[in-house]
Amino acid sequence: MKASYAGLSFPSEPMSRSAAVEALERSGSCWRLALKPRGACGRERLPCALAEVGYRERVRLTPRARANLEALVGIILPGRETALELLVYQPLPVAEGGHHAPRDGWLILVGEEAAQLARWLLDDSAGHFLRHARLGRYTVTAARLSYFRSFLANNRFRHDEVLLDASLVLELYGVRKAECIDYLALAAEVRHRPRIRRNDDDSHHHRRSLREMLATPGCHFRLGELRCVSFEQIIRFKRSRGTFADRRDLSMMQALETGNRLAMLWHRALYEIDLGRRLLSDWLIQRIRPEASGQRLAFSHRWRRRRSH
Repeated sequence: MKASYAGLSFPSEPMSRSAAVEALERSGSCWRLALKPRGACGRERLPCALAEVGYRERVRLTPRARANLEALVGIILPGRETALELLVYQPLPVAEGGHHAPRDGWLILVGEEAAQLARWLLDDSAGHFLRHARLGRYTVTAARLSYFRSFLANNRFRHDEVLLDASLVLELYGVRKAECIDYLALAAEVRHRPRIRRNDDDSHHHRRSLREMLATPGCHFRLGELRCVSFEQIIRFKRSRGTFADRRDLSMMQALETGNRLAMLWHRALYEIDLGRRLLSDWLIQRIRPEASGQRLAFSHRWRRRRSH
């Protein structure tokens, strides 16, 4: 059924969320993304007088999700309401001398800006990150991301063939600091760097191949050009591997989702105690048998600086 609606025509088969994102991502796409506070939006006030709508949804953002989204995309969203009206639409050709007059209150994005915002708002794994991530909790996180991007460039990895694994993703969420940067990649590593670890030995605990995880939206989300393993996939991975540190991570992740700060502090303390025990054991082995370990003492490493706040 194709109907006219206040100057907009709807296709007989509306787009899915993923199809809407793909339409905005296509090079040279004429599709646009429009946002407006739901409270100020009426059917008679749409972004242009005539357009074809591919997707429409009312998006709800918590205060944390809104703040995280604005920090990640560098765009100030219109209004302060928690509900936003989202449209993915394509303007129709206008008659000679005509024009599409924009309506007040709509934020209209095109190109990469539109695709990036759509990925955050229309992907469930990305939405979970927006709702729960404590961005900026650790001062070293931004430097580690830059370090990892430089590593990818030196190895000439394609970004769509690399998955950032659990350790740094948990740091991005604000759960705990990463001991090192774990990743998975389809291509071979050429130039190794300290504190970056290819996680092939434990990848079977994901219960999916890397290609499957990169092709499945529920297994990853996008952080700029980086693909990050999703929160749900980390849970599956850690339940399968089941080490003491994994059990502490799972408890901290549950505390993050429920907002239980006391439980978070308790399980983080247990994790830090276990980490100290493991590092002390490595240090003793190094002193007794120096050839058994070529690693530096991690407590003296600059990455063990405490969190900023």
